Amino acid sequence: MAWACGPWFRFPALVVALQEKDFARAVKECTINPVGNPGIPPRNVANKRLYMNAERVRDWKLDPTELQWPAVLEDAVPTQPELPPSEDDGPVMVPPEFPPRDIDTED
Repeated sequence: MAWACGPWFRFPALVVALQEKDFARAVKECTINPVGNPGIPPRNVANKRLYMNAERVRDWKLDPTELQWPAVLEDAVPTQPELPPSEDDGPVMVPPEFPPRDIDTED
């Protein structure tokens, strides 16, 4: 947004929302005035998508270093577990390969 707006970037509420990592509020504060520039409406849609994805990445505890674009993270995506399974959870069961692979066969 700063690149698109250049020296006219004046979004104090957006800056506060981003500082607080409140991406849902950032979605509401990121609209660039489209008057006189037909390229701005698609940019506004893209900015909203990115901020909403950022909100979901944080809420669902996904990897924040992975860019979620151009995908739209849906509400139906399951959350990731907060902690890896512990040894107390028992052994990890791995299903057999189908068809079974014979590793002793050499030609």
